[in-house]
Amino acid sequence: MAFQQDRFEVQWDFDDSEGSPYPGFESLLQTLRTEFAAFTETLKESSINLEVSGSRCHYENRLSGMSAAELAVGILTGWRGVPDQQADESGYVGIRVHACPTKDREDCSTLVAVDAQDDGDPSLAFFVSRKGPDNDGLGGIARAHDELIDAFLRYTTDDQRNAWGRK
Repeated sequence: MAFQQDRFEVQWDFDDSEGSPYPGFESLLQTLRTEFAAFTETLKESSINLEVSGSRCHYENRLSGMSAAELAVGILTGWRGVPDQQADESGYVGIRVHACPTKDREDCSTLVAVDAQDDGDPSLAFFVSRKGPDNDGLGGIARAHDELIDAFLRYTTDDQRNAWGRK
């Protein structure tokens, strides 16, 4: 958990191979609500009022068995293209796709990112930001998570979703 200027941040890291599997969003959301309520109470004791102006949700997964070029081309072509052989041998391959569900929405921003990692396995990350307060008291984090899941389903293959335990 971190507090910095105008941000309240909670970060979780999970690794099934190390015995710390992902507990699911509902469990994480409950932890976030508990920690945020304690933070809000601490501020109230100092007569500080808190106004939530938005939220961000970020998931990142490493993919084995493919190169960053294969992952990038898959994302960009809806998994119909094949990377040029030279792309696989490049020093770095990465992409960023702004993928907000509708172009006229100004209250959200969805970013899909592919990056190479030092060990050769690429990472696939999803970032969703929402502006404005929401009736959940957390700036719409649950809606941001829903948009993130929509992007995950749109930009991944059935095999990737199954490997990550999508039910």
